[in-house]
Amino acid sequence: MYSEKKEATCFAGGLLLKRAEKLYAKENIFDDRKLLSAFPLLPASCVESSQIMLKKRNLYEREGVFPPGVIEYITKLLQAEDNREMSKKLAHLSGGRSGLAKSEKLCIKIYTGIKLQRKYNLEKNK
Repeated sequence: MYSEKKEATCFAGGLLLKRAEKLYAKENIFDDRKLLSAFPLLPASCVESSQIMLKKRNLYEREGVFPPGVIEYITKLLQAEDNREMSKKLAHLSGGRSGLAKSEKLCIKIYTGIKLQRKYNLEKNK
């Protein structure tokens, strides 16, 4: 279960950066099921990503990391994709292995951008 207090503690102790280093993949994780299973599941859709972002918005807005307007803008972009069932449809079409649709690529780019911004802010505040 999500705990803002727990995440704040992780930020303060540099645990998130350590976790990012632990989860860094040097090879294609889809070629190794064991390696793939070590990673947490990502949201299944852009809509789900936006819901998580809104739940955790205090974390993103804390200390001015992201202004509230940025969170609003990104979550509206994600919700506009309206792709709640996209993963299921793609999995069905490809016999269980889904490719990445345009909206999933957008989610990955946004997620990666947030991770890079966090890392930059952590390093800047050392």
